[in-house]
Amino acid sequence: MITQGEHPVEAAAAMQSSFTIDSKTRIIEWRVSGKLTARDLLAECERVYSHPDRMPGMKHLTVFDGAQAGELDVAEMTRLVEGLSELDQRLGIAEGTRSAVVIDDLLQEALMTFYAHQANARLATVEKIFNTEAAARAGLASSD
Repeated sequence: MITQGEHPVEAAAAMQSSFTIDSKTRIIEWRVSGKLTARDLLAECERVYSHPDRMPGMKHLTVFDGAQAGELDVAEMTRLVEGLSELDQRLGIAEGTRSAVVIDDLLQEALMTFYAHQANARLATVEKIFNTEAAARAGLASSD
């Protein structure tokens, strides 16, 4: 079964989000564009990962496509990691859940690498950053 959802957050310039939950491949694919804030990312993470079609052991694929991370400074990234840690506990995300993040901008990639470093020490998920969706999918498949 495949579940899909779309959700624009606030105004048109704000973050846009869509997701697919594929029970066959056991991947939750989440696509994000627009202006990113920790608050919006946390709200959307909760909406996507608390969806009733999510099953234990599913892998996470997040694709930032044309995302604008200008407001995600170190303090915002720290708030994001703290919020995600709480969310992992509330939703029962299993320790070691594989998560691939695709970012299409070098500066944002550096910021997300900082995020992954913080996240891997605090979150249930094991976060890896990729430059392309194909590489991210290969990374997720390598453990199968």
